[in-house]
Amino acid sequence: MSNRSFTLFTFFASASALLIALNSAEGASFTDDKGTTHVISKGDTVLCGAMDAVGFFHFGMETSQIEGTFGERSSSGSNYGGTYFDGNLADHGDHGNVEYNPEHFPADPDETERAFLNMITDYSPSCSSTNYYCTEIDIATLNQNGWPDVVVFGSYYSNLLTEDFRGNATAAGVPIIELTTAYGSSTEEQVLPRGMVEITQRWEELAISFLGDERVQATVKEDKAKLCAAAETFKSAAQMSQSRGVRAMAAYLPYAGTGDNGEVGAFIASPERDTVLAMMEELGMAILHNDAETNRPYEYAISSDFTTGKLAYENMQSAGALGDPVPYYVDFWLYDDRVTLDFLSGAFKEAWPHKALVAKQYAYFPSNARIYSYRHAAEILTIVAEPLKNAQQLFTDISTQCTPVSGGVAGEDHRSKGLLPGQYACHEPITYDFCIQDKDETSVASKQLDSKVATTFMMIIAFMFM
Repeated sequence: MSNRSFTLFTFFASASALLIALNSAEGASFTDDKGTTHVISKGDTVLCGAMDAVGFFHFGMETSQIEGTFGERSSSGSNYGGTYFDGNLADHGDHGNVEYNPEHFPADPDETERAFLNMITDYSPSCSSTNYYCTEIDIATLNQNGWPDVVVFGSYYSNLLTEDFRGNATAAGVPIIELTTAYGSSTEEQVLPRGMVEITQRWEELAISFLGDERVQATVKEDKAKLCAAAETFKSAAQMSQSRGVRAMAAYLPYAGTGDNGEVGAFIASPERDTVLAMMEELGMAILHNDAETNRPYEYAISSDFTTGKLAYENMQSAGALGDPVPYYVDFWLYDDRVTLDFLSGAFKEAWPHKALVAKQYAYFPSNARIYSYRHAAEILTIVAEPLKNAQQLFTDISTQCTPVSGGVAGEDHRSKGLLPGQYACHEPITYDFCIQDKDETSVASKQLDSKVATTFMMIIAFMFM
């Protein structure tokens, strides 16, 4: 290489290094769901909720970048570690003394994820192991240890963001990034809820700000492929079950004591308001809508003093908040995983022998996801699809019709209004954009390979006749 060439090479190399340094110094711009724009540099350290940390782990973040977590480190209602908190006040067994079964709690961190969390400072030491909603954040220790570069509050932890915490973070000069389940809000106007995959894409954007696009895409490539495959399997299961007339309902049940005639307490979930249920509905599952007023997440099937239930196992009806009570024909239950041990117990089935419960036509759903990642979404769809595809209509003397949804179940009109009590959407599943993109890329790669094979074959033929 000549001296002149070497000089030019050195100049361009130095210029490139300078540009990289400037870009790194400027950082990435990320606007959170409260409308605040933040500048994040690769490698910035984070304080966040424990389940959000697991989500970051799924996007490729290492423990060195997470300075601490707050909140519980197992699902509420779990009995991990021999601890059970009777949060639903309807104990159908001594669950604290029953051996922990990880298959009952798919949303609990697995061994790898627990090992990841165990390497991170716990700023909720008094309640993180209680297996119940943990609201402590040890601000004094944070001030003593030193704050991270950024604090992230996901929707599950929004109630932990107190004025006291915000004031201390501001005093420390630490920005707070807020992500909600209804993103895009910088005003007081109503913002529509989103499905789990849409929320996960927002978390992906945030992870890219911390880690860079190349690293995140390499990490989630396989998870996205598994989600696309799981979504297709789920669509098929939803279509088969709906064609057989199977109707599902999602609820937090049992809750509290039973009524005079064995009625159970329950909070019936609004499919369009819960991110996991919204994902299942947009993929074609027939989930009955409830009798909750618009924008409310649950219909309350519980007495006014919250002591006894009102949901009968026979002749089940809506509460009548929006008009005359309507019957609920439930062939398949989606039970909130916070009540798993009571719902699955023999004692509950004996006390409340609903047809779908007795026939074991049910599956869990982790209310509002808690962990927003493609891996977790794929796991949920895979678990629910298996019993759903085999489910049969149990109320065979009653035939109901699906309700066409103008604009689709992922549309703004449906997310804002839902459907009437007892109605369910027709099977019109969506396909996620990145799944279409993956198919297109695979098709292009296949065509390129076919072209290369054909060219090689022609060259061989030509060579043979030379």
